[in-house]
Amino acid sequence: MSFPSKPLSLALGWTAFIVLLLSIPGRSFPSTSLWEYDKIAHAGLFFILAILWLRAMPTGRRGFTLSFLLVGVAFSGISELYQGMLPFDRTPDLYDSLADAVGFIGGTLVWILFNRPKSES
Repeated sequence: MSFPSKPLSLALGWTAFIVLLLSIPGRSFPSTSLWEYDKIAHAGLFFILAILWLRAMPTGRRGFTLSFLLVGVAFSGISELYQGMLPFDRTPDLYDSLADAVGFIGGTLVWILFNRPKSES
């Protein structure tokens, strides 16, 4: 039996961590408004998620970045729908989903910026 590579293990573990956080009853978290720490935390979690998955995956295929972004943004929406399906105090929040998507897109853009092929002069 072979184990996943370290980068893949980190990406899978971080994804599982996010799903675990999504599964905690809402009354366990403080109430926040749009610009408070909750949205920053959402964006940060998905920023890291994007970077970990980009590190774990081969990224050289044509059209990869667009597909990757679409999957990440879809996951941000699905994660909120998942919370709405839970049988306890969790409700979906459009602003959480937007913060997730912004974080994921930001992580992807930072990855692209720092992993561009170096041009030879």
